[in-house]
Amino acid sequence: MTEIQTIFQSFVQSQQTWDALGKDKQTQLTTGVNKAYGQAKGFYHEYLRTVAAENKTNRRVQTQVYADVTEGEADELFAKSSECKSVTKPEKSAVNKIIGDALKQLGSIKRPPRDKDVRIVDVSIFGAENPWPYPGGVYGFSRIARSLAPLLTAVKTEISTLIAADKAGPKSIRGWLNGQSYDDFVMPYTLRSLESTSHPNSSRQLYLQTNDKFKRIRCLTVKIRYDTPYLLADACTFGHIRGLQEVLVQAFRKEGQMAFDVTVAKVKIIEVVTVTQQSQVTRQDGAGNDF
Repeated sequence: MTEIQTIFQSFVQSQQTWDALGKDKQTQLTTGVNKAYGQAKGFYHEYLRTVAAENKTNRRVQTQVYADVTEGEADELFAKSSECKSVTKPEKSAVNKIIGDALKQLGSIKRPPRDKDVRIVDVSIFGAENPWPYPGGVYGFSRIARSLAPLLTAVKTEISTLIAADKAGPKSIRGWLNGQSYDDFVMPYTLRSLESTSHPNSSRQLYLQTNDKFKRIRCLTVKIRYDTPYLLADACTFGHIRGLQEVLVQAFRKEGQMAFDVTVAKVKIIEVVTVTQQSQVTRQDGAGNDF
């Protein structure tokens, strides 16, 4: 919001000048600046994800082929395709819209990701106004603090609803997820547990076969990044303010299940000590429990 205000100040130097524009021109200017700002943030988010992938050793990166950003060769265990989105508007509906857009793209028959790629919706929410996954949101009014457990439940509910939408993209993704087969299944793994050195943070779902080979599980991942951490009412004590910075949700069909399930796989919590000093605390649980 501060950045937008700076842009406005470059156009309008006084309240009197602003008032003289009239309501129609004020609305036109506000809409234009917000739209341009949102698009710029969107391109920047995609650029950051591309650079982060390119900085990883021995990893091929492709852009605008199978998705916004695709990492790895088709046969590599970590291979993934991401649609990168960003939101600068304060309304919850703006976040749901771009997640829906990403699901449409990841489920497209014109430019589908490779079959074994993890399909990722990577969303950055900018500013402190947007209360997603809760309703509401108004420019200039920061969202209220929430307790972690109900916040994560609300995130899971919103993602589940969007995946269940009666639209072509989500339908295609649901069919892809439920088409997962488990040949010679022995036990589940994550890439993090298998290759803790080269992939220490990966929640990529795998399973071990009877021939000691690992196979990838079809998985949709939705990662929500709060550029301004979402304050947690039940994680704040005197002198310590904590907020949710990232939450990662996965949808995949487990062995023995008839259909895919949606779970919270990982969260990242920031402890804000002062306005200028932050230390990072990461809590994760593959089952979405005990954060």
